[in-house]
Amino acid sequence: MKVKREGYEEPLVIPRAEPGLVETATAAAVCEGRLWLTNGPASILGESVPVGVLTHQATLQPPPPPIPAPDLLPAKLTNAWKEGSTTALALAASLSQASGRTLPWSVVRSAIQGALQARFIEVEDGQFPCELPDAQHVKLRLPDAPPPRPPRVGEPSQGIRQGSGELSSSQLQDLADQIGALRGAAAGYELRTRIEIELRGKDAPPQEVVDRLNDILREIGPDLVIR
Repeated sequence: MKVKREGYEEPLVIPRAEPGLVETATAAAVCEGRLWLTNGPASILGESVPVGVLTHQATLQPPPPPIPAPDLLPAKLTNAWKEGSTTALALAASLSQASGRTLPWSVVRSAIQGALQARFIEVEDGQFPCELPDAQHVKLRLPDAPPPRPPRVGEPSQGIRQGSGELSSSQLQDLADQIGALRGAAAGYELRTRIEIELRGKDAPPQEVVDRLNDILREIGPDLVIR
């Protein structure tokens, strides 16, 4: 075997090893995610190699790059989506078709998990994460778009883009920490933040609790009160 160096090739002697030892080391590298094995329709990475798949016809290659979460959306995978819904198996098939090769399920599963964490998609039915045989039963959908807010009096209805979502206490603190970055990203446009606070319980909260909360809220903003 010859190894390319800077401007020349150098012979490299590879010690002889028993076939069983080579197969064991190769299977371990595939299971650990260091090598990607393909053989016909089989595409394995980061999982055990089934018996009979590691043959002389198998191909070993570096793992494919991670799939960005936006690449799972209808804009990229039109054929996988129908009326805002799809399945994990349909995404896997469409991603493989787009790449021109059967992608390992571990890579597709990580991409779907990333899209879920980014809230680009959400699980409609089934359990995820899952293994490939169950991917056909996992239904995914695009999150419902929030209803548009009616324009205020004197406010133009055009040129407005909005977003909304429910935040935990820690996420609300994160939002406050990122206000400066948000204003910088929205340079040239007016950035408004509207807060809605809801107090829930098994029974209606007593007025004394509401009063205690309002005393704190008024220190933040005079119009920020619970009624």
